[in-house]
Amino acid sequence: MDNMGYRFVYAPFFLYVKLLYEVASHF
Repeated sequence: MDNMGYRFVYAPFFLYVKLLYEVASHF
């Protein structure tokens, strides 16, 4: 799998982690 493939697969995961991090920072 090339870099574009990895980015396409992992983008939702990183966005989810980013969301959790931002929510956690508010509490």
